[in-house]
Amino acid sequence: MTVPVTPPRPIDVLSAFPELADHARTAVRLHPEPDCPGPYDSSIGGPLAWPADEAWPTCPGGKHLKHRPPHRPDNVRGERSTTQFAYRGEITWDEIPADATWPMLPVMQVYARDVPWFDGFPKDADVLQILWCPFQHYYEGATVPYNGIAAPFVHVRYRSSRDLSGGFSTPPEPLAVGEPGYLPSPCLLRPEPVTEYPHAGALGEEFEARVQEWETAAFDDMDPEDYEPRFRWELTTAPGWKLGGHEPWNYQGYGGPVRCHSCGSECGSSQQRPALNGTAAQQAGPRLNSLTSRCTVGGVRNRQTCGSAAVRPCASSPALFHRSTR
Repeated sequence: MTVPVTPPRPIDVLSAFPELADHARTAVRLHPEPDCPGPYDSSIGGPLAWPADEAWPTCPGGKHLKHRPPHRPDNVRGERSTTQFAYRGEITWDEIPADATWPMLPVMQVYARDVPWFDGFPKDADVLQILWCPFQHYYEGATVPYNGIAAPFVHVRYRSSRDLSGGFSTPPEPLAVGEPGYLPSPCLLRPEPVTEYPHAGALGEEFEARVQEWETAAFDDMDPEDYEPRFRWELTTAPGWKLGGHEPWNYQGYGGPVRCHSCGSECGSSQQRPALNGTAAQQAGPRLNSLTSRCTVGGVRNRQTCGSAAVRPCASSPALFHRSTR
């Protein structure tokens, strides 16, 4: 399997802002590619090495946003397929029982052996599994994301491959998904390490103002109405699925620190490396990535469809995770 190579930055950003060197991080770009992964593979949307005698995680379902019609998973897969399929018709919220069980969907599985550059595995664990409930959820209380809405509710599990001996579960499937993009397409991964730097806002308002002034001077051919931060999209963070690294912007806004939605403790964005950072929205655009993977969250590359997400470990316990979205 050929591993894509991220092209070099078009500008040496450290020559303009040498203080960024102290904030460099290694991110592992996953470069998913459509394939047929198995439970012993690192994958997006593939089968998990989930012991058959272990309960499959479910979502309570009571906080699903119902502002859009749901979608049947079979229809979503069929519409992505190049062959004919039996369309089953749309499903409505009225057809879904109030007490329906919502099994979570496998999103990602990564074995440490495939990402030796990533140091985010807890001691005695070398398998990371991420699942989600494929609906937007709303939250109440002081620990909600800045805009009051989050994307799929996330479940994270660490394992040791020494404990995996076969007899894995066939995952149950939810009756519907909230968005087609929340149903991952099966992909194998082609990991690549890259160096990233934080977005301008992460280093304070004064640094952010310096960056904006520099961008205006360096790219004076830019139409002000078409302004898009080149420092962010071309010079600091890589797009697409990745482990670790930096966020491309402040997912939480500037109203306060990132907090764990489970326990409320602060997950300082400058200290806590995201376990999973980015999704389909970043897969298509920035010039830092001239080699765009063909697999995304839902097999589409629409910036408006899926948004972006970061799943980061809680500072108080690696068993708890904060999921921030935009």
